[in-house]
Amino acid sequence: MKYIGSSYSFLITFSCLAEVVSLPLTLAETQLTEYKESWRDEYLKWIAGFANAQGGTLLIGINDKGQVVGVDNAKRLLEELPNKIQNTLGIISDVNLREQDDKVYIEIITLPYEMPVAYHGEYHLRSGSTKQVLRGNALQQFLLKRLGKTYYDVVEPKATLENLNPEAIRAYGQRGVEQQRLAQDEVAQTDLGTFLDNLNLRDAEGGLKRAALILFGKQPMRFVLGAHIKLGRFGNDATDLKFQDELSGDGFRLAERTLQLLDSKYLPGLVAYEGLYRQERLPYPPEAIREALLNAIMHKDYFGGPIFVWVYDDRLVFFNEGSLVEGLTTADLQRSHASRRRNPTLAMAMFRGGLVETWGRGTLKMIAECRRLGLPDPVFEDKQGGVWVTFFADRYQETLLRQSDLSERQVQGVLYTKQHTRITNSDYQHLNDCSRNTASADLKGLVQKGWLQQQGTKGSSSFYTLA
Repeated sequence: MKYIGSSYSFLITFSCLAEVVSLPLTLAETQLTEYKESWRDEYLKWIAGFANAQGGTLLIGINDKGQVVGVDNAKRLLEELPNKIQNTLGIISDVNLREQDDKVYIEIITLPYEMPVAYHGEYHLRSGSTKQVLRGNALQQFLLKRLGKTYYDVVEPKATLENLNPEAIRAYGQRGVEQQRLAQDEVAQTDLGTFLDNLNLRDAEGGLKRAALILFGKQPMRFVLGAHIKLGRFGNDATDLKFQDELSGDGFRLAERTLQLLDSKYLPGLVAYEGLYRQERLPYPPEAIREALLNAIMHKDYFGGPIFVWVYDDRLVFFNEGSLVEGLTTADLQRSHASRRRNPTLAMAMFRGGLVETWGRGTLKMIAECRRLGLPDPVFEDKQGGVWVTFFADRYQETLLRQSDLSERQVQGVLYTKQHTRITNSDYQHLNDCSRNTASADLKGLVQKGWLQQQGTKGSSSFYTLA
């Protein structure tokens, strides 16, 4: 290796046969390393995969165990590989000769490239310690990302202003003004085209972006197949489907329509009394459900299927395709975190319409609302290619108690404890008109099953509270 230059700059040139250097090896292949015992031209796919990902190193003359086996044609490879890589892939990689244990091997270092790199018309991507061929939706997403665009910024050539719902746009403008995200004259005096331009929902030629159709479309599924929500009411598990519904239409009002359907059809209300007046509320906080729906609409990968909502007796589950954006974990969702948006154009339009805040507080609001009603914290999961949000019902509601394995006396005992915050053995006897021994056995059973917990010492000072 030769260095030519002054104190201010230098030029590095490589001789045809690079300097032989000993280099320690990692034993296992990783995201950034791949081992091959000998060279085959099809391994240009791996180099393309590195270039399309985070970059990486292909090592020729090393087996899968990370052991150097050496190559016999090192000089020829050093001369041929740089030209093969450049002629086939259109990129430049560093090709070096390395040595370990008196055996030589080839090191090919590839940096990540901003522009997509193709191998004979195919696009390969390094993922973990494997390589995958990108096809269909995955290829579209990859190419758009490399070009600095998202799926939602793409213009739908067949869509016109006639495909938008005027009522949705009016409702959007009204809410935006109420939330002080839009100016009154911006809504009242601006023509529709300019209004959409101000929201970055059209391109320079006036073409409608997919984000506009998701948010305001009369029938968005004509253009974006994943723009709908599917609800199902289930029994004990996901195989026991009782009934189902599917909702589509403009995304601006989709969350509210879904919440109304959950309220009227899917979720039995909880009854309480304030004085002489009967009050009924959902078993889950409406604001938390609305936030979960809006997050799903805003962060969904619309290449996939619908947003799913599973309704069980004891829990409510949401799923939207599209894993958490890079740099964000499920643990982050439970604490203050920066807002990271999969769909910046759609997210900003939803913000200006007063639907979301884009401060990264959505999941914290869900947690706070559940705690306000005394419910368990929602659970956030990133798995199976998407994000799952699970809300848990009040397990002490009468409907669920009667579906459990408790006796009628025990159900009454739990409901009494819920209302009065505590119950004694004497209270239980009077409530159920039973003996002391029966009360003791029932209360012991409720403790063993996790419904109640005993407080105080044994005897007259002992009492029970909800577990």
